[in-house]
Amino acid sequence: MFGWGVLFVSVGEDVVRGLVVKWLRSAGFVVLRGVSVSPLELDVVAVGDVMMSRGVVKKSDEVFVYTFDVRAITSGKVLKSVIEQAVTRLFAADYAYIAVPRSATIVTSKGKQKAVDLPKLVQRAANGPLSRRLGVVAVEPPKIEIVRWALRSNLVVDELRNRVLERAREELP
Repeated sequence: MFGWGVLFVSVGEDVVRGLVVKWLRSAGFVVLRGVSVSPLELDVVAVGDVMMSRGVVKKSDEVFVYTFDVRAITSGKVLKSVIEQAVTRLFAADYAYIAVPRSATIVTSKGKQKAVDLPKLVQRAANGPLSRRLGVVAVEPPKIEIVRWALRSNLVVDELRNRVLERAREELP
C-alpha cells in the first residue's frame, strides 16, 4: 500500500486525540482516555445520550457508547493493525470510529512528494464484513469531519459495554 515511499503525517496523534476529545465534549459526551476493559485497551471513549449515525447527530433517550481509535497511520501494516483493533471495539461499543489526520505526504525513493488522503485510505481498506461498520473521522486542525458514519454494532457484549458505562459513571461530577 505504501511500498512506494515513506509516509509523513501532517498532524501527530496527540494533536488529533486532543481535538477529538474537545469535539466530543462540546457535543455533550462524557469522554474518557485510555480506558482498560480487559481484554481491550480503548483509546478514546465517549458516552452520552447523543446519537451520531448516518449523517445525524441528535439527542436521544438512549445512552450510547462510542470508541475512537486515534492513529497516525505510517504504513500499510499499521493501517491493517488499526482496522483489526477497531473491529474489536464493536464488542464493547455501540459505534466504533477510527480518527486520523486528514492528510499525509509520501516521499518516494526519488525524492518526489505526493499528498495522500488518509481517511480515504482507511475507508478503502476497511471494507470487510465487520470493518464496514467502522466510522472514519478526518482531523485537519481545527476542523473535524466524519467522512464515514459508523453503523451500529450488532456484536456488543453486554458485560464489556457495561464495564465501559461504569467507568464513565465514575467520571461524572
